[in-house]
Amino acid sequence: MNDQTEKLIDIAQKLNQWMREDAWPLWWAADRHANGAFHEALNFSGKPVSTNIARVVVQARQVFSFALTHTLGWRPGGLEAELEESISRLLETCLGPEGIPGM
Repeated sequence: MNDQTEKLIDIAQKLNQWMREDAWPLWWAADRHANGAFHEALNFSGKPVSTNIARVVVQARQVFSFALTHTLGWRPGGLEAELEESISRLLETCLGPEGIPGM
């Protein structure tokens, strides 16, 4: 292996560790709104920023991200049930009459 490849492997391992130990647990601990929507943002203490906004792009991104965590083996208790609830909410509330996602 050359130096560039080793450097890239090292960066990927550090990113993987950061996601598993910091990012995913932080967002998972923030929970969701009572209606199953994910929070738009967290403050520097890891607490949800108070807002009534729940953009489709954020909901879709969070559903995808937590589905990916499951695929990659990070599975905190309740992930499957809560993810299914959020997927249902996304499909029920974020699609217009034509079946096209809104904002």
